[in-house]
Amino acid sequence: MNESPRVLPLIGGIVALVGVLVSLAAVFPDYYDDGFARRLEPGPRWFVVFFVSGVVAGGLLLLARRGTQLAGTGLLVALCATFVGARALEITRVTDDRFRVDAGLGVVVDGAGFAVVAAGAALAVLGLLVGGVERPVLRPVGPAVAWLAVLGAFAGFVTAYGYGLNYVDFALGGGFAQGSPLVPSARSLWAQIVVVLALVAGPVVVAVGRRALAAGVAAGPLVFTAASVLSRFLEAGTVRGVDRGFDPVEGTWVMLVGGLLLAVFTLVRFAGPAGADPAPGDRPGGP
Repeated sequence: MNESPRVLPLIGGIVALVGVLVSLAAVFPDYYDDGFARRLEPGPRWFVVFFVSGVVAGGLLLLARRGTQLAGTGLLVALCATFVGARALEITRVTDDRFRVDAGLGVVVDGAGFAVVAAGAALAVLGLLVGGVERPVLRPVGPAVAWLAVLGAFAGFVTAYGYGLNYVDFALGGGFAQGSPLVPSARSLWAQIVVVLALVAGPVVVAVGRRALAAGVAAGPLVFTAASVLSRFLEAGTVRGVDRGFDPVEGTWVMLVGGLLLAVFTLVRFAGPAGADPAPGDRPGGP
């Protein structure tokens, strides 16, 4: 079997890695016109680090060989679908007069980096659609796989529910919660819906997909959830013990529980009878 990478997914991997360099560059200039830079705040900084790490892994999988390109494509698509909400929120902040902030060079560079990564993911998908794959991307759905899909959808739903809730509580006059990505503006609502759908549907694809596709797609929600939970805790100042006047509330804790459920689901998917792909001769229709 020819193991040399397909050309379009290979190009997509190169493009995605170029996007990583652009995204990293966004850490250094002022993010908004008020002098805020991502390198000065641990929450946004680590959010970028998780995204960049996932994209690097996906890009390298696309470059490695033909057999890993399906996993790399799944990972890049899952990362773009889950991290798009944060990018849309940044655009909302600089285009909505209620926020009273203007874009710095960091916002522009960050958006450009994400767009380049998304272009790489699109090239990878197009390459697989045009070039085809040697084996089916889905496995036969028996009772064990069906129940696994239900478990994954439930874990994804809990994670998505936590994502949509408010996640910080300001200690001002008794405190009030804020921070839901679904609230700030209708301009970004479409992107938040994409994130919610990706968190719920992604684990289902992991359950019914072949091992390579499942591995790539599974990593996307896990990376996003880890990045979101850590950045929320850091924003609230609880990890380093800094009293910044606000604390995490239900959204952060529920998303943490959802992430743990996703981790358990992933372990079940790749271990045990329900997680094993059938041998070629066991597929419906014979070898």
